[in-house]
Amino acid sequence: MIHVVVFDTNVLLSALFSLHGSPFRCLALAKTGVVKSVTC
Repeated sequence: MIHVVVFDTNVLLSALFSLHGSPFRCLALAKTGVVKSVTC
């Protein structure tokens, strides 16, 4: 079962500034297909 997650602007910007934080790891999960990302 693939989970659908919603990423807001704060998560996207935080992932750009920190390559080791939780936002970056969340986007990495979306990039690898573990979760399906939806942006608002």
